[in-house]
Amino acid sequence: MLRLFFPILTVLLAPVLCRTQPSSGVTLLPGMVVDTTLSGTWTSIIDPGNRTSSDRLIVRIQAIYQGSCFATIDLPDRLTYSVPVPSMSCSGQTIDIASEALNMTFSGRYTASERRIEGTLTIDGRTSAIRLEKTEAVTLPRTSSLYPEQSLRVRNEAGGVVFTAICTTPDTVRPWPVVIIISDDGPDDADGTFSSFRPFRDLATSFASQQWATVRFADRGVQGSTGQEQSASVSDRASDVLALLDRLRRLDRIDTTRIVLVGFGEGGLVAAAVAATSPLVDGVVMLHTPSLDGYTALLERIRVTSPSPADASVATALVGSWMNDLASINDQAALVEAIRRSAASARTTSPALASVLAGFQRANAADYTAHTIIPWLRSLHDLSPGPILRSASGPVLALYADRVQAWPLQRMVDTMREILQDNPLSDVRVLSGYNRRFQRCADCTVAEEAILPLSIDPSIVTMILGWAVELPDVKAKR
Repeated sequence: MLRLFFPILTVLLAPVLCRTQPSSGVTLLPGMVVDTTLSGTWTSIIDPGNRTSSDRLIVRIQAIYQGSCFATIDLPDRLTYSVPVPSMSCSGQTIDIASEALNMTFSGRYTASERRIEGTLTIDGRTSAIRLEKTEAVTLPRTSSLYPEQSLRVRNEAGGVVFTAICTTPDTVRPWPVVIIISDDGPDDADGTFSSFRPFRDLATSFASQQWATVRFADRGVQGSTGQEQSASVSDRASDVLALLDRLRRLDRIDTTRIVLVGFGEGGLVAAAVAATSPLVDGVVMLHTPSLDGYTALLERIRVTSPSPADASVATALVGSWMNDLASINDQAALVEAIRRSAASARTTSPALASVLAGFQRANAADYTAHTIIPWLRSLHDLSPGPILRSASGPVLALYADRVQAWPLQRMVDTMREILQDNPLSDVRVLSGYNRRFQRCADCTVAEEAILPLSIDPSIVTMILGWAVELPDVKAKR
């Protein structure tokens, strides 16, 4: 669950406070005329003065001339996407938005000539003046792929689940070498959809353009797949990939002698676990895969991102208290109460933690603690990358981007190199000028990231395939 970790603990807990499943967005009725000046994607930073962490607000508006307006809201740094706005008005130049689900209201004025909306935002009880700037015109969703696609239903008998996969090939004439894309901890559908973007689908197109097939698949409990992703361990997810490999044996379009696994985040650990088991895997590519155990990684992020030693001390003590409670309290009700008490204490001690710990004060706080916080803490406790990474004795390419805020990058890289030092076929690289999504960026600020394309930079695809095509020779010389 490492991708739930945000700069400082104030943002760390935000995604589990309001994490939602992606949705397909708003569909306009036929015959409606879109107001293209107001319709589109508008972005801002919730707290522009905070330079130690990001908290982006993205509002996607579809407005009708002399009619209604509709919107969905993304809070990407809280892993909250496509939340419909139930109450919105666009009267003249005034924009009003209210979302009870996000505990948020916004009132502002729209200036078409300057492509901005300025107003007042209140979220989680905190009010600030913000400026929404238009970063993307209204677009139509992509509905078809440039290359042949085949939908698969894969049965994992050992895991007792059935899941959806999509195979994309350069053509249908002959078998192709294949990349299997494995997502970070989920839930993700096969396209990696969030908001209106489909990064894994875009990756499939990029790989196909360079003469490689791809297979991408939905996590458990998503897109018609059975099971529950939240309770799936690395070994559970690895068993799903092993079932997928077995299914690929029966596809004429796939050359099963040339299979590369590409894992994002914890998906890299899944790939390593599969490679240790299956002789079908040629090599493993890991992108920002954690090398530190979950608890240590969290403490490092707190240390790196805390605005003051006092805030770091409170955040560290809170997480330490929770982990101790997890290890020592067997009764679930007592554990829930202990965690809530610690949160209440931290909330009063550190104002910086108050807003994101607000979930513990809500009516459903006990359920939230039992079904969100405790499973998340257990995942931290159980995440131990070292043994998994060492089990993959074949070719491994580990990639890290150097422009990632709020990560203890150097320690992660050094630890990964130490873990893989006995594997002569391993290669750990730090890439300059890329952000956490492996996008090229200029100054790599939060504001710039909000408007960059969401897919991985094509140069990364070229780098991965350049490494992959050399694998037969590398393994032959071993």
